[in-house]
Amino acid sequence: MNPRNEQLSGEESKGEASLVQLLSSWQACFTQEKVTKRNAETIVAACDHAATFSIVHPTERKRIAYRRAKVLQAADEARAPDPEKQ
Repeated sequence: MNPRNEQLSGEESKGEASLVQLLSSWQACFTQEKVTKRNAETIVAACDHAATFSIVHPTERKRIAYRRAKVLQAADEARAPDPEKQ
């Protein structure tokens, strides 16, 4: 067997694993699940992780940053006491 082919195979496996991680983080970041104070931290962490991948285009990084900000905003609103219950 050609050592070059073995090296490429290993690099391809790493690339595929990296892509799977990116897709998993992307899906968790852009979940349709309602943002609560319990899941906001997990969603933000997923957005942060997705943004670390070098293959993510700058436009997509902006989408991730916007989503992250909206999640934090929703989490703050979820933490705020309901004025009608006071």
